[in-house]
Amino acid sequence: MIYANKVLLCAASSVFQAMFLSWKEATEREIRINEANFPSFMLLLEFIYTNSLDSIPPELITDVLELCN
Repeated sequence: MIYANKVLLCAASSVFQAMFLSWKEATEREIRINEANFPSFMLLLEFIYTNSLDSIPPELITDVLELCN
């Protein structure tokens, strides 16, 4: 399980904004994101929270880029 701030996610992403403000997830305390693997999603969250990434393992580059799209 990953804990994250909905307001911060909404500010960083129009996809999260739509999810938390208008979809059924808006009232849920816990959501499941099946489209992402754990390491790639953690890198995305690291970027959202810090606005930088130290490094991305080569095997995750494609997955992280897909999440950012």
